[in-house]
Amino acid sequence: MPNWIIKFEKPVGELARIHSEYFKGRNVLNLYTREEFKNWGKGVDLYLLLDLDMYRTKPIPPHVLEHVMKAKMYEYHPDLTKGCREAFLLVKVARDVLGDRKLRLFYDSNFFDESIPEDRIYQPDEFFDVFEECFRRNSKFSIKQPVPLLSPSDDLKKVEEFYEFWSNFRSWRTFEPVEELYGMEEHDRSQYSAKNREKLASLKNQDALRIKRLVQIAKKRDPRIGKSIEEQIKEMMKISSWTPLETSTLKRLLALFGKAKKNKWEIITEKLVGITKVKRSTKEVMEKGLEMEKK
Repeated sequence: MPNWIIKFEKPVGELARIHSEYFKGRNVLNLYTREEFKNWGKGVDLYLLLDLDMYRTKPIPPHVLEHVMKAKMYEYHPDLTKGCREAFLLVKVARDVLGDRKLRLFYDSNFFDESIPEDRIYQPDEFFDVFEECFRRNSKFSIKQPVPLLSPSDDLKKVEEFYEFWSNFRSWRTFEPVEELYGMEEHDRSQYSAKNREKLASLKNQDALRIKRLVQIAKKRDPRIGKSIEEQIKEMMKISSWTPLETSTLKRLLALFGKAKKNKWEIITEKLVGITKVKRSTKEVMEKGLEMEKK
């Protein structure tokens, strides 16, 4: 056996479960390119790389982390037929990042799905499925724990408490780029944060606005306190038809900006809404505009 192969004991207990449920089921080499492995801070899922999905929201036992690192270094070793040098090198980085409390906070803050549900009509069951997942996903950033989550069985008092909490949501999320901080001493990390204070504060404010928008949409569409689906449909129908003013304005805007190569429909939508004061999505304007251009 080559001397570079790292030997480890046969896994038992939790380690055995990780092996049986994850190691045999997938290969991250099919998910990322070699270049993406090199620039790991921009989108490589380190939990997925080490098959530690079940530990995304809880501490990783040191012995589990060490064992998985050895197993993955063996799996991705470049001397093996199906090995990958970039993935092999990243395994140790992943161990260092996920095993360091502060680096893991930076990484979890960076590698995160920031999407929120769209503002539209939801059936009651769909509303709770979609919004519960989103609030739960963001709850890990709350300074105050435990965090109230969305539940269809809550009475009105709990519903009010839920929205009160999230309307005043205080987040510990940080926005330092983990890829740049990796390898820095604590003093250098502090200097980086101080030097980029304004930029980091701006990103934090943007994230606070994102949460605020999430709460606004949820409160508006919550079947327990919002308008009924029938009322929402009637409200949408009021603005579904295009008024003569909108049509004539759109026609003029198409003549002015119809040949624009970049952001054509975004520009036209912004101008149209500004003139007519009727809220329209870019998709609506584009569909109407294309329809008019065909005539």
